[in-house]
Amino acid sequence: MILTQSSLQRSNGELPVHAAQGGSSLVFMPYRARLLVLAPLIAGSTALDGAFNMTGLSRAELDSMLFSGSKSVFLLLTAPLCSSCAILETHWGDLAAAHLSSAKLLVAYVNCTTAFRKSGHGQTFLSRHKITKYPALRYFNPPVVPERWVDGKTLVGGMRLEVYNGSKKFQALHAFAETLSPMCNVTRYIDTWSDDRYCSEEERTAILRPYLQLSTAQLTRSLASLQQQKQQVDAEIPVLEQQRMRSFSGMRYPGDETPQRLMGRKVAKEDEAADLAAEIRKTELSLQMVLEKDEF
Repeated sequence: MILTQSSLQRSNGELPVHAAQGGSSLVFMPYRARLLVLAPLIAGSTALDGAFNMTGLSRAELDSMLFSGSKSVFLLLTAPLCSSCAILETHWGDLAAAHLSSAKLLVAYVNCTTAFRKSGHGQTFLSRHKITKYPALRYFNPPVVPERWVDGKTLVGGMRLEVYNGSKKFQALHAFAETLSPMCNVTRYIDTWSDDRYCSEEERTAILRPYLQLSTAQLTRSLASLQQQKQQVDAEIPVLEQQRMRSFSGMRYPGDETPQRLMGRKVAKEDEAADLAAEIRKTELSLQMVLEKDEF
């Protein structure tokens, strides 16, 4: 169907539009309520100017832009003939303009047309990130953390977009966008301290400030204690995995441990080991900096 201004006019004040899923049947809706949606189709929308258009990217290109870059991403998933989308697109263009020169944030969008939704990579993308209605807002702060099971049943981490459930008013979107930034930290499963893409010198100093207040002797003792603790935890992880595998054969352990419970215990130990590894890393970095300072 070719949309023209004359085809939009109806004597009863209603406007025919295709269904959102691209069907051939017409749905009659109040003219004034849908004018905002159809006006861009007639005149050409500039509402999203400034936001990065990811619609035409392949699956590999999408993953690269979203998860392999040095910027956080705030992503709008919009669709044609969606009144809520049209309103949000105006805010999105303004948000993109406000962060156009940002070194930390990329404001982008995907236009989920019928062609995109039916394409192989489009279906995979929408399914993986659980996009079922529009508009949808997602975000990601790099780097990618390892994919793992939590409590033996919930998969977290990996290349997954986080859901934004806040207000869609411009002020709220802008305030949230200001909090998005690549993670400069040394913590569980994240170590970007040495990566200049994520950390400035000021941020590095802030991470180690509590440790740099300790003496060389204190840092040395702390490092030895942390390494001993991690060695003990590391030794427990394969034991739990062996017990979990044996539990599938019907063998029982104290407390009627099920495979799921054993997986939960194993994941908890892996997280504890990762926390200890982060503490060791920060202590080692601090000790190195203190020793270098003492040399001068």
